[in-house]
Amino acid sequence: VFDDTDADGFQDVGEDDLEGITVFADLNMNGLVDQFEPFSVSDSNGEFTLVGVQPQRLSFIRQSLDANRTATAPIGVQFAPGPTPVLTQATGARSASVTDSVIAVDLDFDISNSPDLVVINPHVGNQVQVYLNNALTGEVTLAHTLTLSDEAVAVRVGDVTFDGAPDIVVGLENGSLDVFVFNFGGGFSPAMNVAGVANLSSLELIDFDADGDLDVLLTSTSSGDLTRLENDDGDFIPLSSIIVPSADSGGDIVAGFFNLDGLMDFAFVDFETNKVHIGLQQVAGGFNFAAVSVGQGPISIAAGDADSDGDMDLAITNVTDKSVQLLRNNGTGAFTAGTARTFTDTPGSVAIGGSELTPQKYLGVSFTNSNFGSVVPVQLGSGTLGTPQPILVGGPQDSIALADLNNDGVDDLIASRLNGTVALLENRTGPFDGTYLAFPRAGDELTGFVFGSTGIGSEATITIDGNDLKITDTGAAADQLTVRTDGTSVFISSAGTLLTSISGATGNGTSLVTVPLSQFTGGIFFDTLVGNDQLTIDFSTGNFSRQIQYLGGDPTSGSGDKLVLEGGSFASATYNFTNASDGTINLTGNALITYSGLEPILSTINSANVTLNFAGGSETITVSHFMPGLTTVDSTLGEQLSFPNPATSLTINAGSGDDSIIVSGFAMRNGGFKASLAVDGQAGDDFILL
Repeated sequence: VFDDTDADGFQDVGEDDLEGITVFADLNMNGLVDQFEPFSVSDSNGEFTLVGVQPQRLSFIRQSLDANRTATAPIGVQFAPGPTPVLTQATGARSASVTDSVIAVDLDFDISNSPDLVVINPHVGNQVQVYLNNALTGEVTLAHTLTLSDEAVAVRVGDVTFDGAPDIVVGLENGSLDVFVFNFGGGFSPAMNVAGVANLSSLELIDFDADGDLDVLLTSTSSGDLTRLENDDGDFIPLSSIIVPSADSGGDIVAGFFNLDGLMDFAFVDFETNKVHIGLQQVAGGFNFAAVSVGQGPISIAAGDADSDGDMDLAITNVTDKSVQLLRNNGTGAFTAGTARTFTDTPGSVAIGGSELTPQKYLGVSFTNSNFGSVVPVQLGSGTLGTPQPILVGGPQDSIALADLNNDGVDDLIASRLNGTVALLENRTGPFDGTYLAFPRAGDELTGFVFGSTGIGSEATITIDGNDLKITDTGAAADQLTVRTDGTSVFISSAGTLLTSISGATGNGTSLVTVPLSQFTGGIFFDTLVGNDQLTIDFSTGNFSRQIQYLGGDPTSGSGDKLVLEGGSFASATYNFTNASDGTINLTGNALITYSGLEPILSTINSANVTLNFAGGSETITVSHFMPGLTTVDSTLGEQLSFPNPATSLTINAGSGDDSIIVSGFAMRNGGFKASLAVDGQAGDDFILL
């Protein structure tokens, strides 16, 4: 924004005027730099005084069509080292050549369903660090530090041992791989070193032979060919390279289902030819290739549905012309490069994220020579990139990730910085206004690292409504409610306060209320209104003779309202999916459970026979062995559901419509799936992939 005309290494006020600059500052000292606290600067010399405002609580934004970066602070005001880093690794500097040093993925499958973090720390002790995130409590804690045999280049997480648990694969400077296998004691095995390729640039886990397990593709800066390592029960066997036409060098690589045929495809950037090469896997084996010309010096690539049209797009950063681009997918795996959005600073990695509250998505971009990252909105329909929003992250970054850390339905920003730290920035007010806040904040109670107030545990009232027992949220905070019965009474507990005046009930004003079943003749009704709520139905003290109805309210998708079933065993369990957020659950010997406005459902109850009934309409149903002993089912028109592998049978009735049923990852060892499997496509033209 400013020119460094005096060549002192700083772009400052003396080298341009400040007219047209809007300053956002934390004037009310509430810990937020937000859109309600701007003041304009008209003095061309920028001579004004800020009193009682911390420098890191300032953001300077030029309001013009071509603006895409922030201005520096005026003379006399210095930015602090940046937001307090929440994940402090070993001290030292990091190379700016790594574009994927942090990954957000659920590693521990905890009840909060929240993404954890895997961070490589090249040049700083050759380590991988695993941080576990609990979105319910806001804690992020260092759980594992894994030692590498050389400097790290890239990292991926996936089930390479085919046992349903997440393993970590790290590409090293010497061209080899370190593989850390998850063990069921809660940790990872020592590194298994695997030969790779000289001048290794990046790696990706992809089932390139369609046998159900994850193999490895390696790229190299010295060749456009891809090195293949076939996964053979956790051992990696080198195969002949994949020859990619017209490719001169291999850079960052991603995998995904680009043409929705159930086979994994890949795409990688080619720095030498300024192209992205796409490989579409074929049913008969091998790949069909295409190349798309992009900007100068492509360095990073990400895959995701950026334009919300139902297929997977690609986003890239170009380091030479300092730009970011979106490559839109037409649904068949053919990509078209859009107009690049250029920056003043040098971009590093790119990520695709968004909000469950709106279909609009955005790109996250790191910068290797700036204290700021950026989010770039993607316009619906056209896929055009909007005006970037600068995000203060407190130092140059080599990698960026976008993930919903605190389960509020909006992706937060994770920046891996070159000084060996990682900054977590909560998206407080939506994905497009640039209001992010680093953790921790002053006044927060820190246990490990806490995301500030999570808003969990609001007040709820318990009343008799007609014949029903009704539990109603009285606020917008996230509710954590549990209900159980002993056949005589109903016990309702909460992370917040419960209020009741029902005759014979006990516990008014506490977190546990007991209501005799004799006080009502109908069902049990929960209405939790807005917020990311959770109802746990506990069968440990007995089954329910009264129907339970759970109205979750907003949000109704992604990591929104949850239903948890625990503490019981049933001969059969039938899940009926009315749509993506509504349905019923029928358990043998238990009254009907009805729900609406939910996503997802987590069951830990044991059922010998499980039946899944999907409604009408064309949908894609995915059934996977997500972790040892656990089956996960998701659908475009049904609820996401996880449950223990049934002992006897799993039946899937797809309903009417032209459905695609994809069943994968069912290991027969290490606690795998051993029941019979029946899939009935029912009406319509259906596609089943086993």
